[in-house]
Amino acid sequence: NNEEGDMYIYDESEYTDFEGGFCGNYFAFVSGKAGQWIFGLIDTKEALYIGGYEQKGRLELDAGEQGIYISSEDLLVRFDEEDLTEQETAYVPGSVLTGFSVGEDYTAVMTEDNRIAFFDKGANLTDQIKLSEGQAFIEFAGDTLLTANRDASAVWVYRAVSHKDAEIWAYDPRDAHDEARISNDGNTVMLFDYEGFRIYDKKGEM
Repeated sequence: NNEEGDMYIYDESEYTDFEGGFCGNYFAFVSGKAGQWIFGLIDTKEALYIGGYEQKGRLELDAGEQGIYISSEDLLVRFDEEDLTEQETAYVPGSVLTGFSVGEDYTAVMTEDNRIAFFDKGANLTDQIKLSEGQAFIEFAGDTLLTANRDASAVWVYRAVSHKDAEIWAYDPRDAHDEARISNDGNTVMLFDYEGFRIYDKKGEM
């Protein structure tokens, strides 16, 4: 809705596939026809087409309160609606993504060769499972992942196991680094690489 009433993205078109979702004041969508796909972003408050891009090969979209996510071939990215940039969320080289779901701490993707791969917030692969058959549906519910397919009357449930008793330190996986070192007194940890370093206390504050 806007002050002038309804908005029409396409009055008439040759596109046969369509997915869309709202993220704040923005409406994101993908459309496909004959192997050609487009992604577009609309500011619904201003009734303006912000921009997008075209490509060959299927695009999958999930847009909501958690953000705008787009998958293409072997890559899943988060699209920033403010500065129109993309950030890698999951990458499975040599595979084709068939579905994905973004949770609070992890992202799960399904692949064409019947795998489910799990990534943390830093887009690091943490685990993957090889399945005997493909799954058609995948969705996070809190810290639980649910999957199912059209040919079975069952739902698969996955949960991350956390070994809190063995935990020495916890930090945001988006803080990229090559090595981590704990101080002699055990009160700070340093994450560093060739570009620089960061020092954190036990509360995770830099």
